[in-house]
Amino acid sequence: MIYEKTLNWIKIIIISNRFYCMKQGLLFYIFLLVNVICLKAQDPFFSQFYANPTYINPALTGSMAGKYRLLFINRNQSPDNVLKTSSASADFRFGLKFKSKISSDRVGAGILFVSDRNTSNGFSITSGSFSLAYHKILNKNWNEILSAGISIGLQQRNTSFDLLNFQDQFNGTSAYSLSTAENIPNNNFAYGDYSAGIFYSIQPEKKLSFYAGIAIHHFNQPEVSFYQNSSSLNTAISAKLPTKYTLHSGVNISLSRNGVLQWLPGLALMRQGNLWAGNVGNNFRWESFANRSGAFLVGLWAKPISNIDEKIIMGSIVSFLGFEFSGYQLGMSMDLGNLTRDYNYTVNKNAFEISFTFTGDFDEDLIYCPRF
Repeated sequence: MIYEKTLNWIKIIIISNRFYCMKQGLLFYIFLLVNVICLKAQDPFFSQFYANPTYINPALTGSMAGKYRLLFINRNQSPDNVLKTSSASADFRFGLKFKSKISSDRVGAGILFVSDRNTSNGFSITSGSFSLAYHKILNKNWNEILSAGISIGLQQRNTSFDLLNFQDQFNGTSAYSLSTAENIPNNNFAYGDYSAGIFYSIQPEKKLSFYAGIAIHHFNQPEVSFYQNSSSLNTAISAKLPTKYTLHSGVNISLSRNGVLQWLPGLALMRQGNLWAGNVGNNFRWESFANRSGAFLVGLWAKPISNIDEKIIMGSIVSFLGFEFSGYQLGMSMDLGNLTRDYNYTVNKNAFEISFTFTGDFDEDLIYCPRF
């Protein structure tokens, strides 16, 4: 039996271009019985952040042209599609009435589910949250809106220790075939998670609109150590999930007189712990079909990130293709990774994302709603 204070670390392979802090390139370590635990796992980072509004900012709950919105997005990460991230949400918008007076303001409510899995080692994070947002109309033209939102959720972390190899399992020749005497904690636990955000949008003229938002996720900095309450240790090992700060902004510019062709540049910048990640680029939207009921979208984006030396490098280039028709929107994007020879950043691989959105009951055309 290995003495507790000399227990070797568990190595969990994450090979990802998502927004993760990794102290050893492809790996992040859960130090089980050492003085300091280094676990700085960051949130998944969808390339189509604009197609997952309530995930990036709870203030966007209910911010759409219809009365309700259903959304699903899935991301598969190479190599071998080991890393799988998916998100599903539903949000609704309601009018307000005070006694006999109908208010121009709106309230949004929604639910969001996120699953982030590494199929090679069984590590996963599953979360569910409920969000509320208030949308304040700032002028009589209903084309300037200030929104504020909060999100209350629950996250669960799970891992499969039977897929990991410990030092005392090595048979001395070629395999880890022996049983282990290590003290293994519970393989799953849950914790509360809270976020908040604000969002501002304005359409000063018919062919021009602008929006910007700020969100703070995990402001309660929940405990995420598997050994936080372990009865097998004399001293619990702590690891806090760093707060994530997000800034996102964009413009919608009509390039044609009739508004058929639109340019949608945008950006999202995130900082969590000591790492940065960004997504900067643009989409072009061309309305077509009868009565302009549908549209084609094409775009190109760049994802700069910081490596473990906190230097900004180019993580990947993202191409996007989308279609809209009668409230339905389908989006597909491809991350082209490995764009740098930086020896500290070798995790960037290709990734494919697909998103599906349905917005229903368009009944308030007078109210300006930002298009992302």
